[in-house]
Amino acid sequence: MFRTEISITPHQHLITHQDSILTIGSCFADVMGNRMAESKFSVDINPFGTVYNPVSIFKLLSQAASNTSFTKEGIVESQGIYQHFDLHSKFGKGTKEELQAEVQQLEQKATKALADAKWLIITLGTAVVYERSGEIVANCHKVPASQFSKRILSVKEVIRAYENVRNQLFQVNPDVQMIVTVSPVRHVKDTLVVNSQSKSILRVAVAEMTAFPEVSYFPSYEIMMDDLRDYRFYEKDMIHPNETAHDYIWEKFSGVYFDEPTRQLILKWQKLKKNLEHKPFHPASAHHQVFLKKTLEEMEQLSSQLNLEQEIQALKKEIL
Repeated sequence: MFRTEISITPHQHLITHQDSILTIGSCFADVMGNRMAESKFSVDINPFGTVYNPVSIFKLLSQAASNTSFTKEGIVESQGIYQHFDLHSKFGKGTKEELQAEVQQLEQKATKALADAKWLIITLGTAVVYERSGEIVANCHKVPASQFSKRILSVKEVIRAYENVRNQLFQVNPDVQMIVTVSPVRHVKDTLVVNSQSKSILRVAVAEMTAFPEVSYFPSYEIMMDDLRDYRFYEKDMIHPNETAHDYIWEKFSGVYFDEPTRQLILKWQKLKKNLEHKPFHPASAHHQVFLKKTLEEMEQLSSQLNLEQEIQALKKEIL
């Protein structure tokens, strides 16, 4: 035996293609969200951008649940761009008014996504937080470090942050199920020692959160650290999991939250997706046209179970 493989019991509630899904949190929430989108699930991926610490994540969920506007005090001008301390740096505008208009659109989109979601996938990245005027920020936006104080959250603070938003979530969406995971990406800028402390706090906090019936834990962190404990599963930076690791973690996730018909449906779509990605030397040849027509027929048969309208219309344009 050359590995310590993690065995995970399938969840009592399963995700189907009829369910709406919302992901929020660290960059691993982007990875999982994109995998679900590629598999034709209905998913809203990190509507506020990448957010790492649990207090900021739960604050954003609270605002979406209560349809509360972002505070104007959170707006900051840095290097000629207006941004908000509660949002990722990709949300930035040349004027304060433009930013406020963009933020308002984000609020509306996130509120609807949360209300519609049957599944909420939350990925916690770090317990290290930065405070400005007593408020924890999601992003410092390259504002001078002298304006912030840095510290590590306690387990109680993480639990309290979830408890504060829990009732709001159930008021707008009483049937929502939550999958919480700890990101396997190490925050080496905080040093590996602090990263270890940070991840431990998050893991203990999530363990306590699973006492709530709507919360389940998916061990992506343990899979990466204990099962895939080899640098061949990492990118060149030796920090981020590579595509092979993502494939493996996705396979594990599928075994926990998808039933066999859903997994078979995903496999059928992946096969057709490869057909669509095929680049022929002679698009007008009789052989390729027969291939396209057969692919179209298979996609139309699958369209009763998956939303393939966009792909079907694009394929029809290639048929002569």
